[in-house]
Amino acid sequence: MNSIKDITNDPDFIELVGKNLAEIRRIRKNKPEPKPGFRYKRDWFDRMVEADMFNAKFFIANIHDIWDKKSSLSGEFRVIIESVCDISLYQAFELSSKVTETVTD
Repeated sequence: MNSIKDITNDPDFIELVGKNLAEIRRIRKNKPEPKPGFRYKRDWFDRMVEADMFNAKFFIANIHDIWDKKSSLSGEFRVIIESVCDISLYQAFELSSKVTETVTD
């Protein structure tokens, strides 16, 4: 079983965190303009981008404390970081399983 440090240093995991964040950025960039007279309410994405927290380096630097339940970040940011990193971890596991399966065949 890998440690959290092993996971956060894994190149596949790091790459997948970056790809998943890029996908979220792409989706957010493509949202439609609000109706005339309305505006979008600021949310977690806007706050993280403004604080320069919406990047793979920040997510990976903080996931260890989040997974260990020792993070001092707000609950809102912890949920976002944990969700992206959990998905990336699953994707990295799937990727390594396929590689292992190909090698053993």
